[in-house]
Amino acid sequence: MDTEITNYLQLLEKSLRQSSFRQLILAKPRSKAAEHHKIVVSAVEKDDQRQLKWEKFTATQCFTEMQTVDDAVSQVKNELTGHFREAYLWSDKEKWDLKISKKGKGKILMHVQPDAPVPAQNAHDRKKKAWVDNVELLKALGILNASGRVNKDQGGKRRQINRFVELMSHLIRDNDAITSKDKLKVVDMGSGKGYLTFAFYDYLTAQGNWTVEMTGVERRADLVGQCNALASKMGYEGLNFVRSDIEDFNGSNIDILVALHACDTATDEAIYKGIRGKASLIVTAPCCHKELRPAISSDGTEKEILRHGILAERQSEILTDALRALALESAGYKSKVFEFVSNQHTNKNLMVVGTHSKGIENHENNRQKMEQLMAQYGIKQQRLHDLLYPSKVSF
Repeated sequence: MDTEITNYLQLLEKSLRQSSFRQLILAKPRSKAAEHHKIVVSAVEKDDQRQLKWEKFTATQCFTEMQTVDDAVSQVKNELTGHFREAYLWSDKEKWDLKISKKGKGKILMHVQPDAPVPAQNAHDRKKKAWVDNVELLKALGILNASGRVNKDQGGKRRQINRFVELMSHLIRDNDAITSKDKLKVVDMGSGKGYLTFAFYDYLTAQGNWTVEMTGVERRADLVGQCNALASKMGYEGLNFVRSDIEDFNGSNIDILVALHACDTATDEAIYKGIRGKASLIVTAPCCHKELRPAISSDGTEKEILRHGILAERQSEILTDALRALALESAGYKSKVFEFVSNQHTNKNLMVVGTHSKGIENHENNRQKMEQLMAQYGIKQQRLHDLLYPSKVSF
């Protein structure tokens, strides 16, 4: 293999190893009959792990694959020696171009980029507002290192935190029951390591409009201890973590209830606690939709969907969250279901939100819609329905 191509692959390997890799574009196919006329490789964070997104372009379509960083160099080598004559590599501070002649000889050109501009193909990924900019907190959470730079594999977590706080800011801004208060009572069900709990508390207290009383509910004693120690270290007097299962937690007069990635029916338990606690705002990001999958069935045309395992699984997830939205509406809430973060970062990316509204009527009608949908798919039990209406099963 040509020496310059080898050197280029070494540059790629170095940028990946040092986490300075931004993007690679492979272009100019060696043959007019080539399957792909361009490949774009980008670094992404998925489930807090650094991965590479490969976008392979044909004349009319784009096919996307997620692959590991470890295999990248050998795959690029195969593409450069067999399919493409040009490559463009962006790192944090430099851009490296590779041109390969028809005889297989490579030539490398280097461009210094002091301001590390984003490649044109990603021009829409402009730097966004940092909704959580407390450097000391981000360091304490392990997201930033001692010098204030994002730690390896924490970029996805930081984006998730910022996106969550941004969404919450919009939901709060549009909620008169919350904005008119001097004191807020907030509960985070299944708070885990507390990343989002701390970020949200910091945001609320930084606004200066409220006195905040926030409780993180977590069943793992070690995490509760760690989070309480960090809250004390940060001087967050209004933030406290308690050890409890969601179903055993008793809370009343809640203003905001949050439950992100509470597993399976724990999300239903959290929504129920929010409804019973008279929360003005209920925000959930459901996870692990296991309850309905074994029971879902149909005698109608839906059976053509359900006979495929993967489609049945996805349909049960959709059905579960649709029932949760109807349950919220039956309890006097306006519901919204939308994408939380891009699915390239996590597949747990839907939010089900309930905003209490005195204007919602026909609560009984919404309950009936919920039960009709359950009956359509042969569902006899659904946790949130059973919690809200234990004596009203009519199907």
